[in-house]
This record gives sequence, C-alpha cells and structure tokens, in this order.
Amino acid sequence: MTLKLNGSSSGHVNLDAKATAANNTITLPDTANGELVAADSSGHINLADGKEIKLGTGGDLTITHDGANASISNDTGAFVIQDSHAGANAIIVRKGAEVELLHNNTLSCETSANGLAFPSGKGIDFSATSGS
Repeated sequence: MTLKLNGSSSGHVNLDAKATAANNTITLPDTANGELVAADSSGHINLADGKEIKLGTGGDLTITHDGANASISNDTGAFVIQDSHAGANAIIVRKGAEVELLHNNTLSCETSANGLAFPSGKGIDFSATSGS
C-alpha cells in the first residue's frame, strides 16, 4: 500500500506502508530501528520510545517519551493547559518566566523569582530561608 501526503513540489510524498488486516493497523517502517509509526483502527497513533511528535513550523512544540519519562517542550510564547469543558485556562507557563495556576480562569497563585505569590498580596518567599 502507498500513502500519499501533501508536501513535495509535485504535491505528494510517497511512503511505503504496510496494512495489517487483522487489526486494521497502518505501519510506516523504519528499517534501522523497527516500527516508526503505527496508526490503528481505534484512532491511536503509536510511536516507538525516543521518537518525537513535532508540531508547528520548525517543530515549536515537541512531545517526547523515552520509555521511562515524558516531556512537552514549547519554544514559542506561553504554554497553556485549558479545561475543555469550562473553556477556562488552568495552567499557564510563560516563556522564561512565571507559572500561573488558575481556578475557573481566575488566578490562584503564581511562581516568582523568590517563591509563590497569591492575588491577595500574600506569598511565600523562599529566598529568605536558609539552605540548611
């Protein structure tokens, strides 16, 4: 089977893939390291450990799992986690700066260079504590 994806100057990139009838899985082989990508009938996309999912022009957002740990890396702007039911922001990671925790889209606390800050003006200053 051949998959055709948009992208080349001719409008298509041809990839050799194998379809397994038993579980309706499409696999793109990586001859050096085994299976590269598998998409199954349940809608899951399966990648081998150590492979990355890159999104955005230049791969600005990367999702990686190495078999033991997982990471999400965002190289541009803020990284926002939202509650899809309420349409509200829950966590905002500002590029090179604070992390904000929100409840129902309202700021509950945020990190600062010295500790935690709360909207009430109170906070926890970790710079004043000793390391011992």
